[in-house]
Amino acid sequence: PSQLVVLQEVSRRGETTAGVIASVVRFSQATVTTIVDRLVERGFVVRSRRESDRRQVWLTATAQGTLALSSAPDTLQ
Repeated sequence: PSQLVVLQEVSRRGETTAGVIASVVRFSQATVTTIVDRLVERGFVVRSRRESDRRQVWLTATAQGTLALSSAPDTLQ
């Protein structure tokens, strides 16, 4: 369920950071980073850095991640 919540937020925001996701879903940043690691392994999220500021890591949902969301159960279930 926590992976689904994080994936939904990444998808909803388009491109975002782990810090933003952590504050929105009220998880610690370390927890979000661990969840994102799993989502990256599954091919649902990609990490990228901008040339202007290489310190920040941006998260984006992949097409596979968006497809997984379309078939995922409702989080309230």
